[in-house]
Amino acid sequence: MIYPSSTVSEYGLVESVKVYDSDQSTVLKEVQTDYNLSSTYTDRRIIGLPSEVRGYGFENSQLALVSKVTY
Repeated sequence: MIYPSSTVSEYGLVESVKVYDSDQSTVLKEVQTDYNLSSTYTDRRIIGLPSEVRGYGFENSQLALVSKVTY
């Protein structure tokens, strides 16, 4: 069975999501999201605008960057 876990940043936005193996200690996948929280957007109530999303996958007994998208 796979067990997901996440962490929360400012404004309650999800910063990191991890997927664990059945042993609940080995991270199989992780997605990290950075948000654009500049006052230009937050003053207009535009919250949750991603600036970068990075995906990591389990490779050779460690997490390796497999995807990076910058907006």
